[in-house]
Amino acid sequence: MAPFFSNRVFPGIPFGPEDFHHKAWNDTSNCDVTTYHSKHIVQYCDLNLLPDICTGCPKTRAKLARYLGKLKSLGRNIGLRMDAAKHQDSYELRQVLDDAGQPWNFQEVIFGPGEAVHPRMYQTNGLVTEFRYQNTVGKIFKSPGINLESLASLGKDSWGMLPSNDAITFTDNHDSQRGSAPLNYKNGDLYYLFVQFTLATPYGYPKVLSGFSFASFDQGPPAHPANACAGGWLCDHRKPEVANMVGWRITAGGHQISHAMSDKSGNHLAFARGHAFVAFNRDEQESWQLLATTGLPEGTYCDITRSDELTTCPQILVDKSSMAKLIVPPLKAVAFHVGKQVYKKGVDAETKHSAKFFSKHRTASA
Repeated sequence: MAPFFSNRVFPGIPFGPEDFHHKAWNDTSNCDVTTYHSKHIVQYCDLNLLPDICTGCPKTRAKLARYLGKLKSLGRNIGLRMDAAKHQDSYELRQVLDDAGQPWNFQEVIFGPGEAVHPRMYQTNGLVTEFRYQNTVGKIFKSPGINLESLASLGKDSWGMLPSNDAITFTDNHDSQRGSAPLNYKNGDLYYLFVQFTLATPYGYPKVLSGFSFASFDQGPPAHPANACAGGWLCDHRKPEVANMVGWRITAGGHQISHAMSDKSGNHLAFARGHAFVAFNRDEQESWQLLATTGLPEGTYCDITRSDELTTCPQILVDKSSMAKLIVPPLKAVAFHVGKQVYKKGVDAETKHSAKFFSKHRTASA
């Protein structure tokens, strides 16, 4: 039988009232988070009636550190998501993480204008969720013709967000999917184009949401097993245009954007990162035809947005001048990299002969 627990009393740990923040004259109650303009209220009062643990108390902190240390010991690939990290003082949280052996982690720090707790306060602890990414970049993808070419500067410029090495990026997450995110799976191809860009850009450390369909705000998950990818489970992480972009990103490594191309429509952007190239078409009606300098060696490559099976994938030809003729369908991307090279030396005649035709569609360097 599970041990009895109640407000600020958890015998199984054990935690008691002294392990939580509380009023000076009453250790069974506390103030409530009523504003985000006061750091003290955000970090030392109770959020939605949840008892606020005392990360400033050495005994409590030691218990938390032992628990996190045990999780860290379970394997090399263990990572932690620190939910509601903004409601814990960043220095006190860092002490817990240090005592736990600094497990890989990222911290959820939702930020709004005028708030007292800022994501930058948590940079020394680990990665930090950058909610401004989904809003800023998501709005560009949501509206046709809004200067897609401007996104080529991401990575070199953080656009007022956290530095790239500190930021967890996402198109939407389990909270924002049903509210603040400009795009979610219900936007179809446009949403997955945004997901592909998030995996392609050098800015941040991307997190992919793979969830389930819903018709109402409070709807819960399907009764089917999640691994069945049925009955409402979307399994976004298995879609070729999502899963295969992970390999593209690995090939791109730490390279910044080069060979960027766009045009005056505001709907097109293409770029290379090392030996990986991608082109995005935001237009909802017309294909984008371009003759691109890819930065890749001569050869034949898989368009990994459709398949990365070397024997059956749609092929992209790159000539000895590193040029490739691309036709990108509406609301789609074309992506290829040296990790999925069908032939090391491709037939470049088609690309050469098509250069004159495609001169009409040449795009300006971004």
